[in-house]
Amino acid sequence: MKKRALAVIAALFVANIVCAADLDLSKFPVSGKWSDPQWGALWELSSTGIRLLDAKTEKVIADFSKLTISNFKVDVGLSGASISWSCKSTLRDYVISKGTGLDTDLTLTVTPQWKQGAYTTTMKMAGASLPAVPAVPAGIPGL
Repeated sequence: MKKRALAVIAALFVANIVCAADLDLSKFPVSGKWSDPQWGALWELSSTGIRLLDAKTEKVIADFSKLTISNFKVDVGLSGASISWSCKSTLRDYVISKGTGLDTDLTLTVTPQWKQGAYTTTMKMAGASLPAVPAVPAGIPGL
């Protein structure tokens, strides 16, 4: 199922240059919020775009569907999938990637265009939790 979703991502985001008006994520198969605790930020992926939010207030820091971006592409391979783009407004290059594992973790890499080096972190899905496992009642034979 996840491999199929990654293939759909690749099919939807094959464009090399995307302007805000062209950033249509209405069929984007992955949605939710991922936490970057080092910077106190949430990355929100949805059918309407990609947004960077303040983790405490959820105030929008950057709404990439309203900014001019370029080099927007999706790569899918044996090791997973990634979405990458450059943003003129923030002067940064972004890569969000997902490995082939069953977890919901995403890897974020942000590279400033004005200096050497990049910031990379593993983001956990915000608010994600496993369903509670009910306790086994005492006295059930065989347990």
